[in-house]
Amino acid sequence: MASGAGSCWALVVLLLVARAFPAAATSFTVGGKSGWTIGVDYTTWASGNTFKVGDSLVFNYAKGLHTVAEVSAADYLACAAANAVGSDGSGATTVPLKTGGKHYFIC
Repeated sequence: MASGAGSCWALVVLLLVARAFPAAATSFTVGGKSGWTIGVDYTTWASGNTFKVGDSLVFNYAKGLHTVAEVSAADYLACAAANAVGSDGSGATTVPLKTGGKHYFIC
């Protein structure tokens, strides 16, 4: 997010791992048509989807205005990206979901 705003917006994705039958991987555009930007209810967006290991999250956003950082639960709560698992600011970020559980993303 652009500096100076003093706030943090984020997305938490709960991955549900299908155990019985493997299915083809799906790419999910985070935020749907709105993309990764301010003013989108990502909790509602995420709860309307079922994610599994092997799927990908596609973040579309304005390069230079936003970033994507995958962080720990503690860093998510603190809105801190200094210890990010991974981060990108290219404007089009794809994150493969390699593990089940909760994944935390902030801008």
